[in-house]
Amino acid sequence: MKKLCLLLAGALLALSLAPSALAARYTNRADELRDAGLFLGTGSGYALDRAPTRAEAAAILVRLLGQEADALSGAYAHPFEDVPAWADGYVAYLFSHQLTNGVSATRFAPDAVCDAQMFTAFVLRALGYTETAGDFVYRDALSFAEDLTLIDGFLLQGAFQRDQAVAVMYNALFTRRKGSSLTLLETLAAGDVIPAAAAAPLLDKAARLRALNTALDADPVMRADAAALNLESTITVTDSAPSSPLSGEILSSGVMRWTSRAGQFEAERRLTVRFGESTLAHELAYYIKDGFFYLDVDKNRTYTPWNLPALPSTEPGSGALQIRPYLVDDIVRTSAPEGTRYTYTVQSLSLDRQFALTLESLDIDVEAVPIDVWSELLFTPGGALRAVTTKLTVYADHLTAAFSEIWTVTAYGDDVVIDFPDLTDWGEFVPNLETDELSSHVVLQKSADTLQPPGVF
Repeated sequence: MKKLCLLLAGALLALSLAPSALAARYTNRADELRDAGLFLGTGSGYALDRAPTRAEAAAILVRLLGQEADALSGAYAHPFEDVPAWADGYVAYLFSHQLTNGVSATRFAPDAVCDAQMFTAFVLRALGYTETAGDFVYRDALSFAEDLTLIDGFLLQGAFQRDQAVAVMYNALFTRRKGSSLTLLETLAAGDVIPAAAAAPLLDKAARLRALNTALDADPVMRADAAALNLESTITVTDSAPSSPLSGEILSSGVMRWTSRAGQFEAERRLTVRFGESTLAHELAYYIKDGFFYLDVDKNRTYTPWNLPALPSTEPGSGALQIRPYLVDDIVRTSAPEGTRYTYTVQSLSLDRQFALTLESLDIDVEAVPIDVWSELLFTPGGALRAVTTKLTVYADHLTAAFSEIWTVTAYGDDVVIDFPDLTDWGEFVPNLETDELSSHVVLQKSADTLQPPGVF
C-alpha cells in the first residue's frame, strides 16, 4: 500500500507539471450561460458529452447575436427542406443575413455534426468577424480565433463536444466585438438581451478577471528573458481504506533559474519522502547548457543533447499570459501592504483517459477522478509578480492526494545568474524526453521499491 500511495503522489506531481493531462467538464459555465438565456440544453440536460449539431450551432449563433426574438418572429425564410420546426427561425435568420449556408440548394443537414472549426467560425461571426469582410478565411478560423484568445490548445483537446462549445461561447462573452471597445457580454447586457440579474455577476467577474490579466500583461517578471525562483512544495496522500489506512507526504524545496537569451536552465530540488515509519531523501538537479540537458539524481549524473524550447511571446497584448475566462469559477482581488493578491478557483477538472490509465494500473477506479484547483498570485506595489501559490487536490477512489506549491520570485532580468557545477565528467544518456518523463518519476519509483516489501504489492 505504501507503494500505491507513493505512485499516486508521483502521478500528482506529474499532473501539477503537465496541464495537458487534465480535461474539463464545463458544467458551471453551462449554468452561467443558461442563466443568461444563451444555452438552454436539451430535453435530457446539457448533453455535454456529444458533438453539437448544425441546427444547435445556428440557434446558439442567433442568441449570441442578440437576435432570438427577431429570428423567431417568422419574418425570415430559407430554401431548405430538412430543417426541423424548432430550428426554422434560427436558420432562416442566419440564411437571410448571409451568416450560414446549406450543404446543397435544398438541404441544411441540421443533424450533421458541427466540428470545432465550424462552431468557431459561427462564434467569430457573432463577434462581428466575417469571411465576406476579409477578416478571416474559413479554413483558418481556428488560428484566427486563437489569435483573439478565443480558444487555446487545452480547450480543444480531444473530440469537439458540446462541452467545448460551451467553453468557446463563454470565452466569446469576454471578448471585444470587432471595431468596438465593448465585449460581447457588455453589448448583450446593454441591449437587455441578457437579463440584468444574470448579467451583473458576469460583468463583475469580467472586471476582476480583466484586472488580473492587465496585471499579468504588464508584469515585468513574466516578460523578462531571465528569472529566478525559490520553490517549496508539499504532497500529502491519505488512504482511507478500512483494511489498511495509511498516510504520507513528499516535501520538496529548491530553486529554479532560466535565461532564454542564453538558452540556459537550472533547477535543483531536495525531496523528502515519508510514509509510515519510513523516510527517504533524494537530491535532484536539472541543467540545460550549450545544447545539452544534464540530469543529476542522487549524484547519478548523465547528459543528452537537448535545447531549451523556444518560449511563446510574452509581449504586452500577445495574450500569452492571459487567464482564460472559461476555466475560472471565481476570482477575488484583495489589497495588502505587500501588494495585490488575486485568488481564483478553477473549473473542476478531471483526468483525461490516457492519464487515468496510469491510476487504473494501480487498481483505482478512475471513471471520473475530480480535481480541485486553487491559485493565488501576489503582485508587489510596483506591479511585479512576487509569488504564485497553487493547490491541487485529487480524489481517486479511497485515496486523496493534495499538492501545494509556492513559487517565489527572487530575481529577474539582468540580475539572474546561473552558477553551473562542473559538467565535464557526466556520462552520456538519452532519456525519453518526448513523453515528458520527469526524473522525479525515477526517484519516486525508486522510493516505492525501497519502501515496499517484496511480494506485498
